[in-house]
Amino acid sequence: MGDLNHRVEPRATVVASGAGTTVFRLLGTGQAAVVRLPTPTAQDLIGRLAPGPDSTPAAGADDAREDADDLAAATVVELGRLRALLATLDRGERPEAAASSVLLLHVCRYLLADLTGRLAGGLATRNRARADELAANGDEPLRLHLGCGSHRLAGWTNIDLADPAADLRVDVRNGLPFDDGIAESVYIAHLLEHVEYPREAETVLRECRRVLRDGGLLRIVVPDLHSFCTAYVQRHDGFFERFAHLWQRPPASTPLASFLHYAGAGEFPWVADRHRFGYDEETLGTLLRQAGFTSVRRSQPGQSLIGDDQLDYSWANRETAEGLPYSLIMEAEAATR
Repeated sequence: MGDLNHRVEPRATVVASGAGTTVFRLLGTGQAAVVRLPTPTAQDLIGRLAPGPDSTPAAGADDAREDADDLAAATVVELGRLRALLATLDRGERPEAAASSVLLLHVCRYLLADLTGRLAGGLATRNRARADELAANGDEPLRLHLGCGSHRLAGWTNIDLADPAADLRVDVRNGLPFDDGIAESVYIAHLLEHVEYPREAETVLRECRRVLRDGGLLRIVVPDLHSFCTAYVQRHDGFFERFAHLWQRPPASTPLASFLHYAGAGEFPWVADRHRFGYDEETLGTLLRQAGFTSVRRSQPGQSLIGDDQLDYSWANRETAEGLPYSLIMEAEAATR
């Protein structure tokens, strides 16, 4: 029968054996629904979605990804509608319909979890193979550029979540597929403010520490919230006017809205890649030390112990207004293990 793993939740037990999963859903005293996952349809879908070891992205992959994004968004909308309907049913109008709907939701949930786990496992294997390939290429020390977007740094391994210009596409919140102590330096510019504080942010920094050799260098850039706070309190309107001009996105309605966006507050629906948190020197320095870094210090544009003139390519790293920098740049060394 193979190895068995099981998970027990309120009114449900999940038993995994080999490639299959069985869900026992309690309906009442002496009654249960048994669902075998994955279904043949799910198996077929997994086979179509999971790339083989030698496969390459098919033509139209970007269109397929957009379709998948649209489908995921539509699914969330439909789940919201279903939740509202179930809330009505739960008030006693049709309890038997509510019970069958909840059972259906459990089946869908486990099916999606099974599919997601299989795809995530395949993706992790592919990313690890690609990371090993990148680490083995060339005679130069490994340097990692995280959150590169469309800007590639020569001599660096450029990593991003989605941009096709990247050498490796991974979500850094889930870790880096490299061996411990393999990198000489890591550069992160305007990425950390896009992940949740403190858990995700510390996870990213701990991963940077893990892949760096002892004494390896980290250079990190985030928006300087001290500057934004100072400009707001002292009414330096020129600071926000220049920021709106340089940023080239729909401007915030007021300096306060601009400041709060950079601090990670509010939804700000006109910005897809909104900020989740904001940093000053003390807050970022504390987080770096907690993540295993030492010799934490503030740096300036174009002045790095890494010794690469390509860094600080973004206008946000270099620009100031009213004597206040838009970005906070810090460097630190990986502490001895």
